[in-house]
Amino acid sequence: MVKIVLLVDVLEDIKGGAERQVYELIKGLDKEKFAMFLFVLHQNSIPQEILDLKINTRALGIKRIYDLKGICEGIAFKRFLFENKIDVVMTYHFASDIWGAFWGRKAPLIVSNRRDIGFWRKGIHGWAYRFANRWVDRVVVNSEAGKKQVICDEGVSEQKIQVIRNGIDLERFSKSFDRANIRKGLGILNDDLVVCCVGNLREIKGQKYLVEAGLEVLQKLPNTRFVFVGDGPLRKELEFKVQGSMFKEKFLFLGKKDDVPEILSIADVCVLPSLSEGLSNAILEYMAAGKPVIATNVGGNSELVENEINGILVEPANSKQLAEAMNELLESSQEREAFGKNARNKVEKEFALDQMIKAYEHLFNDKKEFKVLHLISSNGLYGAEKVLLNIAANMNGNGVQSLVVSIQNSHNLHFELLNEAKKRNIPVEIIESKGRFDGETVNQLIALVRKQHISIIHSHNYKADFVGYSAARKAGIPIVATNHLWTKAGFKLRLYEFFDGLLLRKFNKVVAVSEQVKKDMLKAGVSAKKITVIDNGVPCNEKAGEGGKLREEFGVPVAALVVGCIARLSPEKGHAYLLEAAKKMVDIGVDVYFILFGEGPLEEELKNSVKAVALEKRVLFAGFRNDMENVYSDIDILVQPSLREGLPLSLLEAMGNGKAVIATSVGAVPKLVTNMQTGLLIKPGSVEEIILGLKTLVNDAQLRDKLASNAKAFVKEHYSLEKMVASYREVYSEVVSCQ
Repeated sequence: MVKIVLLVDVLEDIKGGAERQVYELIKGLDKEKFAMFLFVLHQNSIPQEILDLKINTRALGIKRIYDLKGICEGIAFKRFLFENKIDVVMTYHFASDIWGAFWGRKAPLIVSNRRDIGFWRKGIHGWAYRFANRWVDRVVVNSEAGKKQVICDEGVSEQKIQVIRNGIDLERFSKSFDRANIRKGLGILNDDLVVCCVGNLREIKGQKYLVEAGLEVLQKLPNTRFVFVGDGPLRKELEFKVQGSMFKEKFLFLGKKDDVPEILSIADVCVLPSLSEGLSNAILEYMAAGKPVIATNVGGNSELVENEINGILVEPANSKQLAEAMNELLESSQEREAFGKNARNKVEKEFALDQMIKAYEHLFNDKKEFKVLHLISSNGLYGAEKVLLNIAANMNGNGVQSLVVSIQNSHNLHFELLNEAKKRNIPVEIIESKGRFDGETVNQLIALVRKQHISIIHSHNYKADFVGYSAARKAGIPIVATNHLWTKAGFKLRLYEFFDGLLLRKFNKVVAVSEQVKKDMLKAGVSAKKITVIDNGVPCNEKAGEGGKLREEFGVPVAALVVGCIARLSPEKGHAYLLEAAKKMVDIGVDVYFILFGEGPLEEELKNSVKAVALEKRVLFAGFRNDMENVYSDIDILVQPSLREGLPLSLLEAMGNGKAVIATSVGAVPKLVTNMQTGLLIKPGSVEEIILGLKTLVNDAQLRDKLASNAKAFVKEHYSLEKMVASYREVYSEVVSCQ
């Protein structure tokens, strides 16, 4: 069941306008599929008609959204959304649009309605909307005119706007009424012509021009009566305007009425003289009653009234044109009948209430659906690849479809990522590349983006950044990058990373896996506004792998301890310091085995170093593994001797699997490892500290167990996979909403 919160400024009655649309929506939505909660911002009570619908309601009584009560209620509203797992927040009216978008910004889907074309707005209103729209996923307008206004005034992209036209309950206007009795009750003679106008009596509704036009019409057709339904601040002025006229008895001001369909049944012509409109509910009521319509050509009125087909359009604030149009229709019963029939036919086909309800149901079921293309030039299955897979696999089914695309370099083919993605049921694609910068690679990606209707490209290393940016720019979609780490290993890589920093300045959003990575990007000139720090997250396995399998494979005795190092075999990972420490540990007779997991450019060099000191039986190279659950079952201690790191995934995984760790104080590692609490923290490049840490843990099984237990609890609480995935989803929402 989709849970929806409707938030409105005021809901004093349900006789017309947005209030009527809210009422009809609550009444019409399928209660077996949608659970609704209504919040009214500025009132202390809820109309009885709404209470009779038996939904959860709250009247907040907030005067100003920015005062103390507004803030306190906002905090409570945010908590309510979280505790009740609300799927959709939909707002009506200015204060609700701003307040609801801000406090509801964590909701899966935020919908903001625009019911008019902003006649009341000042500069601050436009600024406020632009501020709040960053959190809004859909802006619903009820007319094409409203859509143009939102694009122009608020800078919202067309893709983010959805036109859902107002719907009207046709049954209310299809009943048989005793017209003669209704006329008699209003003091209208049987042969009188009746002009009806429904709407609040306000300047913007233009009734004063109708009164002026009416006085002119009465000169020619004195048997005409003008009936005004509605109330407002302009009523006294309008009544005073006709008091001094010989035709004062020809004008009836009925105030607010519950029986609008009955009154419209006696009308010969219906008029809406507004100076500004969105999509008028009054015109819809006129049309549903089968009446010819005269309306001003403003806002969405022309989308309802087809000139000389179901009514007549006139210019706003022009009483002369209004009078001419009324004279034309009042003098021709044949024209009135034809226009009225066409009006009813049009509203039946295009504005039936069930059509509006279905449109909203479809919108509510479409909770921030994104299709994200994860792009990487992979050399194996390491930290960046594992983060990518964790995001893609766990985002699917949460309003996001994920596609993993591997740039396959013809000179260095790697399929480990693709194979693992297939195991996790993640769709995969391959893009071929014949060189470091192959223009055809970009063309392949553009074609794939268009074919798959991709919403966002998410790139995961420097080559993917260059290819992804070129394709995203040409395809007109946003691009996000995750900077897992700039290793700064060697002149060539430093040069690539320098250009990568220049390019990332142009991305919609860049994710840093640690504060240090963020600092590196800030130094490279990437705007702080574009950078979001998201810690890597890992699943905390409650179920261990098959114990003893790894030991059996490598011939490690049951009584010996196993020290693991899981990292790409490259200079920044510091394997040389670990090997030197291993040599000294073996020399002093400690019964310990070292297993290095991973591949990389230093593999041969490291193997030769081990061979040179005759450690082949104690230092083992396991290469790439796809059975990490078995690895974590058999290792006793994990050592991470890196010289540079972001937020190392292997360290997180080991801690999450309940292993004691020794790690260098680089990157975000100190956030994970608190010395003697969740592990041992050592200086980078220090063989002595590696040896000291190993001796400490080898000789103290109780301490090993304590650190392992603390580490697992810490990772489970602070670095969960769910938290990481939710943070990335927020990034996706932000970049899409800003388009």
